[in-house]
Amino acid sequence: MNKIITFEDILLSGKELDRIRRELYHSSGPGFIIFREFVRRQIADHIVEYWVRQAKPEVSHTRIKPKNPFYPGCPAYFAGSLEGSRTYYNPFWGPIFDVATNEVSLAISQLRAKIEGKAFGREIFPYPGGKCTVPRVVITRSGKTIVPPHSDYGMDEPDPANVDLARLQATLYLSEHQKDYNGSGFVFTRNDGKQVCFARDEKLVSGDLVLWRYPNQHEVRDISVVGDQIGFVRMLFPPEKIGAPQKMGRKLSLRSLVPAPMKRIIKKAIGVK
Repeated sequence: MNKIITFEDILLSGKELDRIRRELYHSSGPGFIIFREFVRRQIADHIVEYWVRQAKPEVSHTRIKPKNPFYPGCPAYFAGSLEGSRTYYNPFWGPIFDVATNEVSLAISQLRAKIEGKAFGREIFPYPGGKCTVPRVVITRSGKTIVPPHSDYGMDEPDPANVDLARLQATLYLSEHQKDYNGSGFVFTRNDGKQVCFARDEKLVSGDLVLWRYPNQHEVRDISVVGDQIGFVRMLFPPEKIGAPQKMGRKLSLRSLVPAPMKRIIKKAIGVK
């Protein structure tokens, strides 16, 4: 007998959601949850191989602008140096540079939306004035205070419209502590106020996914590499503010499309100098 697969079959069950949300949001929970081996090791290795060794951002990406870089139809961006630490910003509406990276990004975005209790498509399609998830591939090779301690979407937001205590961020680990980099890396403050260094304290490996509460304080610090270590490599999925589409230069008119030699012929024919 053929098995019927319904829409609900690909989503988390009610009991699973209750357990996960309790871990994330209840004061007795840590404020994070780990999906170990969310991405098979072969796929994780492929993603690392592409972004660490094969990608050529000077060809495929545009260096990111300091102000309002994201808008419908904007290019993929990169920041940092070609040899050292760098970040790739890969909007869903842009080119698909690596199929595995794109599919994993969509799956993680859908999982996060389900746990948050929000519609999956609300931050997939860009519209001016809204927010849209822009997946990042981040490669950090050195630094002391790489991302200073801060929180997002908490009660201390200057704009009350940005307060969203259900907001979650996701970090897909693509490297291993001490094998690929040294130091602390990502440090998260739990719901009980204690700090946890995920890679060291939770023994995370490449392919593990962590969903964590955005309003809790978090930081990235003290990373170094030696020899052929690739650095602290991970994927993030922050919602970015979407601006208005960029102007496409001067306006086109029917007159501007007529070549100059043809204009002279037309003017001569109608007696216009």
